Amino acid sequence: MELARTNCRRTLLRLIAALPVAMHAPVFLSAALAQAMPPAVPMMVDILAVAMPPAAVQQALMAAIGHLPHAHPRRRRYRLAVPFDTPLFPPDDMLRDAPGGELEAWLALPRSQRRHDVLLLPDEDYYWPDGGAGEYSTQFLVHLAAHAAGTALAIVQVHARRRHGKAFRLLGRTGPGFYWDIRPSAPSPSAAAALADDLAQWLPAVRRIV
Repeated sequence: MELARTNCRRTLLRLIAALPVAMHAPVFLSAALAQAMPPAVPMMVDILAVAMPPAAVQQALMAAIGHLPHAHPRRRRYRLAVPFDTPLFPPDDMLRDAPGGELEAWLALPRSQRRHDVLLLPDEDYYWPDGGAGEYSTQFLVHLAAHAAGTALAIVQVHARRRHGKAFRLLGRTGPGFYWDIRPSAPSPSAAAALADDLAQWLPAVRRIV
């Protein structure tokens, strides 16, 4: 009986001694399981800081877009400015056209943190030279977040597309013929940089973060 108790104690001590090793041992995933795991959601990058509260920045941005002259080179690129949570602002499921990217980070924010944001829409079927393959078009989501005593601005591109000339289609909308070859595109760094330059000119007391 005593021998059995001794063996039990030895077994228990061995288990206790092995616990820290088992708890801290690294876990290795198979390649298939690792690929199946969703990627980390990237964060939005603040590019400008404005010494004004978000509500005032929103009003200044709306006024700047609304007063662009018709002959302005950006007039067709920023045709309409739509404030968040207004009838013309699209619901989340209409904004999301591909998983991942900065848009996912924006969609994950509570509505209270998006209430001052503005969506900039280009003219319908308007594309512009972008330095890459094909002409480019996108919607710009300007995120305005309270930051220190002012506002930090981030730019998210939505529904980015490139137009690669025309291609013949047998089953086009109006029958056989040549139609624009339009494909989804990754966000354009040069388009975001151009909007950042424009915002720096239109908004007062702007400081660049990146």
